[in-house]
Formats: sequence, structure tokens, C-alpha cells
Amino acid sequence: MRSRANEGDLVRTVKNIISDWFLSEDCFKESRFVNQNPAVGKMLRTLLVERLCQSTADDFNMDAMAYSCAAVELVHAATLFHDDVIDGGEVRRGEPALWRQTTTSASILIGDLFLCRAIAFLTRIGSAKLIGQFINKMHETCTAEISQELVLRGKTLEESDCLRVARGKTGPLFAFCAALCSRGDLRLEAALEEAGYRIGTAYQLADDIIDENGDPKKSQKTLGTDRLRKKYTLANTGQKARLKCLIDSMCGSALEIVKPWPSFQTGVRTFLEKDFFPTLLMQCDF
Repeated sequence: MRSRANEGDLVRTVKNIISDWFLSEDCFKESRFVNQNPAVGKMLRTLLVERLCQSTADDFNMDAMAYSCAAVELVHAATLFHDDVIDGGEVRRGEPALWRQTTTSASILIGDLFLCRAIAFLTRIGSAKLIGQFINKMHETCTAEISQELVLRGKTLEESDCLRVARGKTGPLFAFCAALCSRGDLRLEAALEEAGYRIGTAYQLADDIIDENGDPKKSQKTLGTDRLRKKYTLANTGQKARLKCLIDSMCGSALEIVKPWPSFQTGVRTFLEKDFFPTLLMQCDF
């Protein structure tokens, strides 16, 4: 269905898509999770799409947008399930992490199921190009996590290496979401994708600060796991001021990249001002 994106409509639709699927899965029907939705968090990636769609007078295929965003949110949730197992994170979103509520095995398996359903959501749209792009973004995310775990853990890294890891871990899904709004314009698609990468990198850098200096009550998750597991970040070397500059620079350059398309620049700015920075400020004093 092609329509304008009204405020909040896309987020609500994505939540409903995920909830309807979750409640329909036989493996959850008899479990204590039947009344929960472990995939729904801040939904920043979906909010980025919504802000970009709202910023232009164009009509979008909101059904395709919703299923694409639902796929992204499921992948993001799956990575959190797996990360909490790997890092020993016991709290997520103010509740016991999924592996603490069940078992490590169950948490890994549920994450795997979420990844499978994410691909299934994308197949509803019927775009081979979009599915290929999505899988490539998942691959980027996984390889960055593997590199940090198997190659880089315990090593002191240069700033450029830290930025590369941050971009690879968190940039791809933001990039995929931003590019959804390109309307088939390849130049705009490339600009939105790069803006998404930079926003995602900035978010990961901020998340590193939160892990090192945040308040567990505000962040509602286990903190300090990077230092404990010897994952080198700029935050655990006390370079908070430098990190703040990098975050501002990443966000500023994301805005600059889409400057040739004023309406989309407005969408990015609205996202940063209303969603991105307020979410970070809720978790740590930046």
C-alpha cells in the first residue's frame, strides 16, 4: 500500500507485525513468553525510516517499508540475544536477559529463529535486490563481531581500527534502513546508505561510552562487559572528550552527505534531534 508516513504509524505497524508473528509461533505458544515481545526495544532503525518518509511529500510503499523494518528489528534483537550470552550480560531493557530467563542454548536458538523470520519477512516484498542487500548487511555485522571477538580482543587498537569495528557492528542495519527511502534514485540511495553508516557508527561509539561510564539503572542493561572481556574501545581508555567529538562529527557528516536533498536532510536532522540524542541522554551524561 502506497501512502504517506504519519507520525508513529510505521513504528506501530512494525510492532504489530512482529507481535503477530511471535504469538503465532508454535514453539512459543506453550512458553511463558507468549505474552511478551522480546524483539521490541528502542526501534531507532525504524524511527530513522519513519522520519525520512515523513520529511518528503512522496508516497512510499509502506507495507514494504514495514516488513523491511520488521526484518531489521528482528536481526537487531537476535544480535542482542547472542551478545548477552557471549558477554555474560544479565540485564537487558530492565529485565533479566533472555538467557537468564531461559538458558544459554534457548537464547541462541531463539536468536537463530529470529534471523530466519527476518529473511522470511523480506521475501514477502519479492525484491531480489533488497534481499541481497539485507543479507550483505547481516554479513557485515557478523564479520565485525567475529573480528572483534576472535582477532582483536585483548589488543590495543588505533583509533581508525576502533572506528572500523564500530561502523561494521552497528552501521549496516542503519545504512540498510536509510537506503530504503531512496525511491530508486541510485545517487540518493548511496548518500542515504552512507549517512546511515555514519549514524550507526556514532551510536556504537556512544554505546561504548555507556558501557564504560553509564548508569546501569538508566541504561537498563549490564554494563562494563567490554572492559571485563578485554574488548578494546576508545571509551575504556578514558577518551570520552574525543569520543564526543567523533560522535558529533559522524552525525554532522551524515547531515552533510544528504544536503543535496533538503527534505531528506530534514528527516535526518529530525531523527537526530528527536530520537537519537534523547535516547543516548537517557542512558548517560553526554
